[in-house]
Parts: sequence; C-alpha cells; structure tokens
Amino acid sequence: MKYARIVTPDGSFLTDSQSGIEVRLPSERFKTGEDARAFLQSIEQKRGLNGLKFCCSHESCTAEVHFSKEVKRASGKRSKGREATWVSNNVKDHITKCPGPSERAKAYIPHNGLHIQKAAEKLDELIILRLNMELGYKSAKSQFKKETEDEKWRKDRTDHHSCFPCVTMQDFSETLKNIVQFGGKNALQRTYITHEGIIIPLSEFIVRNNGRDRLDILDGKPGAPGLYTKAEWRKRHSIFSDDGPFVFGFPRLVFFEAAQTRYKPHDNPKRVNGWRYVIENDKRERVTYDQLNLSRTGFVADDFFPKGGAVLARPFIHQDQNSDYPVVHWSIEGEENIDRSPSYEITKILCWNGQNIPTRTPRQMALDL
Repeated sequence: MKYARIVTPDGSFLTDSQSGIEVRLPSERFKTGEDARAFLQSIEQKRGLNGLKFCCSHESCTAEVHFSKEVKRASGKRSKGREATWVSNNVKDHITKCPGPSERAKAYIPHNGLHIQKAAEKLDELIILRLNMELGYKSAKSQFKKETEDEKWRKDRTDHHSCFPCVTMQDFSETLKNIVQFGGKNALQRTYITHEGIIIPLSEFIVRNNGRDRLDILDGKPGAPGLYTKAEWRKRHSIFSDDGPFVFGFPRLVFFEAAQTRYKPHDNPKRVNGWRYVIENDKRERVTYDQLNLSRTGFVADDFFPKGGAVLARPFIHQDQNSDYPVVHWSIEGEENIDRSPSYEITKILCWNGQNIPTRTPRQMALDL
C-alpha cells in the first residue's frame, strides 16, 4: 500500500490543520518503523490527541496498517527487493471489496485475526509472531523465491492461525507474556516465529539459560540451522557470506547474564562476556560462553551486571571457530531490542534448566517447552 491515513479513536480521519484536507502519508516518507511511530507520537503531542493509528488509504476503510521499510537484497548478479510500503495488521479488518489488500498480495495472507487472549485459550489455534523489526538478518535462503517458506506455511493453515506483528521488543515481550498468562505451556507449544521469510517454532527460537542451548546454535537442530564454520556453511547452503570472516545465524531470544570478567578478553566496555558453561558430550568436554556486542547501543557492560536481560539478537561466530571452545557472539541492532527488566513470564521461559539464574528468580520458576 503506497499511502496511509491517520485515524482517531472515534473513527474519523485526521486532516491538515491549515487546508482541512485528509492527511495521506506516502510510504517513501519514512525509512524505518521507528521513524513512522515517532511521527505519529509527534502528531499526538502537537494536537493533544491520544490513540492515533495509521490506517488504510481507501474510501471509508479504517483497517489498521503499519510501515514496512524498503528491503534490498543481492547475490552475485541477481537482485530482488521490496519497496517501502504500508502493510495491514489483519486483512479481515478491511471493508468489503476494499482494494487495499490487493496492492501487495503476499502481505495479506488471511488468518483468523483472534485477540491474543482468544488465540492463546483456543487449543487448536496456531499463534504466529511476525518480527517486523530490524534484526540485521537477511535470508539468502529464501530471498529469490516467489513464495517464501513462511508464506507457504501460513497459506496452508489460513483457517487455524492468528498472526501478531511485533514491531518492538516491548511488543514481543508483551505478546509472549499474554500467551503464557492466557494459554500456558500449551499455547507456547503452538507459537511460531517468522522473520525474513523463515518460520520456526518458538522452542527453536528461544535460547534458554544453559550451555546446551548455546551449542545447539552452532551444531544446528531441526528447524534452526547451526552456524558451523564458513567452509561448512558454504557447502550446506551454497552461499557466500558478505560479513567477512564471520558467519551469522537466524535471530534468537536469549537471556544474557554478564560474567564478573565481563570485559575480557578485549577489555572493551562495549563487549560483554557471559557466563562460562561446561558441557560433556560424546566423550569430550566442550566449553562455551556468550559475548554481547553493544557497539550499536548506548549501553556499556556495567548495565548488564549482575541481573542481565532478555535480548533479541542474531548469533555469529568466526569462520575459524574452535568447535570445542566456541564463543557465541550476539549482534544487537539497537537498544530497542534489549529488555533489561523482562517480565516474570519471559524470565521463567528462558531460565529453564539454567545455571546462574538471577537471584531475583528462583529455580522453581522453570517452564519447559
């Protein structure tokens, strides 16, 4: 959708204060979702209004939409991308015969559109959390396909899933909290994450507070490819990384805790070491720990000690990584992807079978997926 309007809580469309003409915002006006949200907040402050939303630009339709930024992708001599656009939160909200959904068909896959409470309570309803945020991940696996993995998955299940866009870490945390509160473990097992054309179960997306989950990121498991070394990555995926000597993986939700030696080995306050884990497997000992890269945030290492926080980030390793002593690095795109005061429910999920669980969180909180 090229244009969006602004609708008030009473259903009227916002007009220009001078000309009286209906406000219509072209998609190229913004660069990111954060820009669009900041613009809406500035309008609310200037006019003393609350609850403004972006909506469809056609006739009397007030279906809510959100901004989706431009995406550019390239591999060798081939390129494919997507212009900046406005995307419906739920196609079923549009009025009958509204042309808005047809402007970008793939963004309007039908779903049940249940409220999060109803979706969590309904035992056969699949819950899709669509991460519409900058996580620094580009899917070379799916970028040239006419139909991505998550689109096909959703089209095959249009009658028993509800989709919830998450445009900030706060959105994601609140939605996950509601899923736990209203549906418990059963609802969590029905929850999936979609981002950059890929869809995986929530159980593969979260990294619990233990060493085994860290090693699974490197070794891979069903639904979530591991990182491997660059040579192995090329052999498995037939792609070349543009990230230099590093190999990046699909974003994850991880509970990060800073170790007391949080600056080493680089003595850089923008790089934080996590706890050290020792795993004995296949008659060999493996030692791993996290390192959180804060260079794109205003945070420093001390901000994560001693209680840590929940982080949406993508893992990466050096191509020459020692598989017996791997360091899982975490790349943060911005501090909006960090929650230093995660909810009881989020902490409960991530601290399953954990070591060094924060003192404010007793072990009996464990919730296994």
